[in-house]
Amino acid sequence: MVFLSGKPNAADAKRLADADHSPDRAQLVGTDVYLLYPAGVQGSRLSAARLERLLGVQATHRNWRTVAKLAELAADA
Repeated sequence: MVFLSGKPNAADAKRLADADHSPDRAQLVGTDVYLLYPAGVQGSRLSAARLERLLGVQATHRNWRTVAKLAELAADA
């Protein structure tokens, strides 16, 4: 999962949708990008740095386990 610093403009969002990064898949939803790495993240062409270039906003990449743990910690606060 990638969290973006802001919502990309429509042209940049389209550039992500049109980019060929197979076999990986990316779905932009607001300021989040949901990723699927069928062959694993190692060697993927969908790094946070590449997403930043495609979308024109800062990005941070986190695995689902980390996202779930952060949500749990926030709920307990």
